[in-house]
Amino acid sequence: MVNNVDTKRPVSSKYPAAALFFFYLMVTIEIIMMASPFTAYYYVAYGPVLKFLDSHYLTRWLGAFFLPHMIFPPHPFFTIIRGLSVILFYGGILIFFLAAIPLYYRKFRRKGLVTGGLYNYIRHPQYLGWAIWGLGLLLFWPRFIILVAYVTMLFLYYFLARNEESRFAPTDYNNYRQTTGMFFPRIAGLKLDFHPFGFIKSPGLRTGLVFVLTMGASISLGFALRAFTLSQLPQMYSGNLRVVSIKQMPESKMKAIIQAALADSGINPQIDAKSTYLAYIMPQNYKMSALIAQLPDMKKQDRGRFHFMTGVFHNFLMQLQHKCCLIDSGMDNLRIIFLKVSHADGLPVPASQAFDIYTNRAPVLYADINPQTGKILAQQPLSQGSKWGNLPQAVF
Repeated sequence: MVNNVDTKRPVSSKYPAAALFFFYLMVTIEIIMMASPFTAYYYVAYGPVLKFLDSHYLTRWLGAFFLPHMIFPPHPFFTIIRGLSVILFYGGILIFFLAAIPLYYRKFRRKGLVTGGLYNYIRHPQYLGWAIWGLGLLLFWPRFIILVAYVTMLFLYYFLARNEESRFAPTDYNNYRQTTGMFFPRIAGLKLDFHPFGFIKSPGLRTGLVFVLTMGASISLGFALRAFTLSQLPQMYSGNLRVVSIKQMPESKMKAIIQAALADSGINPQIDAKSTYLAYIMPQNYKMSALIAQLPDMKKQDRGRFHFMTGVFHNFLMQLQHKCCLIDSGMDNLRIIFLKVSHADGLPVPASQAFDIYTNRAPVLYADINPQTGKILAQQPLSQGSKWGNLPQAVF
């Protein structure tokens, strides 16, 4: 990655920035690769990492999500988050290119320091653009591992920026530095001089402490958001079932739909009264059901549909206008997907813990139902795993 620095800097200084960007890109690009023909290739490399993290107690939380992705809670907070993810994602890309064009133009023309455009206000707008882009992607695909990678990226970008600035001759750079901010515009008359760990003499120790505290606060916030998300899901309990609706639905309607399904002679025997189940209620053709189960009609639904990132974000824009992918022709009928929930040793867990990070959720069966009549239109047992096998995916 190139910044507003001397073109004669040592070549070796370019490698940390390139390696850092590649690392973060490989983690955050998962959502793009999931919806493309390169899925298999990508998961050959990234899949083992997710499986390794998911198989160990101390790291399993890294593959979990802390904000909703496939369910649409009615709370306004989540509508704001969905809107922000779109704005930040595209806004970050725009800032990056607005900074890159004049920078590379100057470098090719050998005209020295870039001080116009965005560089008239901040010294590292490219890094700011990537940071904003990364935050948008984090809000859209909110895995804890992406959160950890994002915080790490922010710190490393700061050190890279400091390292680049240290190579400028003071006479060439000081005036420019005094009138601009590093990542944010300088506000006249405002000077922040806050050093809470100034008593620590070692710069490396101070930096390490700030990093640990920032990472701890970010992860804690992630778990707080996860708890808030789970409390806001459209859901109800019915005996050993925890019933969740993809979109807002009155509890009475959810109860009627589940009771009609359990009254069916083909479904009832497959729901063991001694086990715990998650029951998702969703539109019949809801495509994000692939995150929790491999359905027999999934290939037919996906035929001819190549979803780029813009198409995925388009669904969220439509959701802001109440025109989301949940509303479509042929979606009057509903689909219920039952997942059996248990501990790693196979023992059942209380329905209230069905979304806990350390529980296993295995698809059991699905049933299509007419919500007006309660008639079961189709049903079929399901094999374990989602469309992406046993890799951890969003469950809310």
